[in-house]
Amino acid sequence: MNRNQKAQELLNNLREAIDDAVAESPNVLAAMGELEDAGFCPSFSVSVALPEGKEPPSIELVTADQGLILTASDDSFLRALGIAGDA
Repeated sequence: MNRNQKAQELLNNLREAIDDAVAESPNVLAAMGELEDAGFCPSFSVSVALPEGKEPPSIELVTADQGLILTASDDSFLRALGIAGDA
């Protein structure tokens, strides 16, 4: 299976999961029922797509002698997790 086929399969799985979650939501069912009772025929759709031409991030090997360079975003994320301290 090539990369595009795998991405399409994963997107389809996500669409199905979203459909299942929405279909089982008591709030969604109630709102849809109210619209139907008012004489409307409601429908909804969720669009799920990957940006065109954008490749997923690559994973680069970092060795101990090279050191690890963290961005401010990386630092904030690690602090939020409680696993980084002031250097």
